[in-house]
Amino acid sequence: MIPDIAKKGASFKGALAYYLHDKREAGERERFTSERVAWTETRNLMTNDPEMAGKVMAATAMDADRLKRDAGVRNTGRKSDQSVYAYTLSWHPDEAPTLSRAEMMRAADETISVLGAEDRQALIVCHDDRPHPHVHVIVNRVSPEDGRMLATGNDRLKLSQWALGYRQARGEEHYCPKRAENWDMRLSRHDDNEKLKYWRAESDEPRSMAEDIKKAKAANDPKAEKLVSEFKKKLAKLSADGKAMKDRHGAEWKDLGKGYRARKDQIYRQTENGIQDVRANIKHAYRPQWQELGRRHSRERREFYARETRVSGKIRNAIDAVVHARKLDPDSSRGFLGGAFNYLTSSTKRADALERLHKAQVRELSAAQRAEVGAAIKSLKGERSALLSSARGSFLSERAALIQRQATDKQQLKSAWRRHNDERKRAFEASRGFAKSKQESKERPEPSRGAARAEQNRAARAGRKRPGRSRKRSRKKE
Repeated sequence: MIPDIAKKGASFKGALAYYLHDKREAGERERFTSERVAWTETRNLMTNDPEMAGKVMAATAMDADRLKRDAGVRNTGRKSDQSVYAYTLSWHPDEAPTLSRAEMMRAADETISVLGAEDRQALIVCHDDRPHPHVHVIVNRVSPEDGRMLATGNDRLKLSQWALGYRQARGEEHYCPKRAENWDMRLSRHDDNEKLKYWRAESDEPRSMAEDIKKAKAANDPKAEKLVSEFKKKLAKLSADGKAMKDRHGAEWKDLGKGYRARKDQIYRQTENGIQDVRANIKHAYRPQWQELGRRHSRERREFYARETRVSGKIRNAIDAVVHARKLDPDSSRGFLGGAFNYLTSSTKRADALERLHKAQVRELSAAQRAEVGAAIKSLKGERSALLSSARGSFLSERAALIQRQATDKQQLKSAWRRHNDERKRAFEASRGFAKSKQESKERPEPSRGAARAEQNRAARAGRKRPGRSRKRSRKKE
């Protein structure tokens, strides 16, 4: 099993033009044949048609801003149009005779889950143009629920780890022996340069303190190590506070959107229940009319067929048929006598005329019932619109309050970081100044013992003369 991640893209049309068709030959601008496509499947899409699936995914990606707005997700931060995420899962050619479609789909679904894309729209395409079996998985990074973009950090590491477990579970490590070796290298923290290439650069010195530490080393500051330890603890606490705040803010936005959706769902359920009740109540209210109409139609049919046994009755039925026809088609150009003669010659036509009248009466009563149901439903939907508008207003108010509250939290954290940086800067400057003074004092030449004693004697004499002069001045004044 070899997972291979393609470069992210912005065009579902371009991606599907490649994955759903054969490769272009030299000089061709476009290829419409699809002979290499063995089968396709979709996930979280309302269609199994791959071409339509691509259009739905593109529409979802373009509608990301509205989806975020409706879900209460802030539309801030850096924007990206790289919504197309595609990767390939390839098996060994020796597996081709026994590899089933179900197994390939199981692997595709597992990788989608490993990447955290279970709720994203996806199209799986199997090609059979190579000796090795393989499927392409095209994922829409934009969530159809809230418009958020799927994070793909460490995706290669996640798929590599999954592939190792997949091979081990199937007992087929021999197909890709290097994967286990590479994974052991990743887990190793040895200082060998060959192994360090499997890890990102790490440092025990925080980046924010790198410049201060560099200056402290240049000044041979002996207190720098203690300061680094002290401020690393403070920095770790601030970082933890920031992460906790970010998690809390994310949960608050999620709860806000969840609560808004719950209120809307409740309103829709309430309206739907009301519509069902209205239908049932109006149907119950119309039941006597339907029963009466049914009894009347049954009676008219019995009377009709009873009259058909007599000549006078046939004439009566023919006249009634003309009357019924005139009611159903007032604009008919046929005269009364012509119509009567037409019906008098055919028993079937007379019976059809009665059935047409009965059906028209059924349609009339049905239309009256539907009109009453429609008016009631329209009233309920009007109430629903008002409730949704009120819920939207409450959501926007809660959203504004949340934005303000989170802005205050961010400002407080920013102030704490500013105080921390200022405090760290002053502490390192003072420490470097002390180290510099100490170094300068060491570098100054020490005076000889005789010169030091002479200096002490001069200072002592100067101290004894001051009081004597003061007493002399006092006696002159007396």
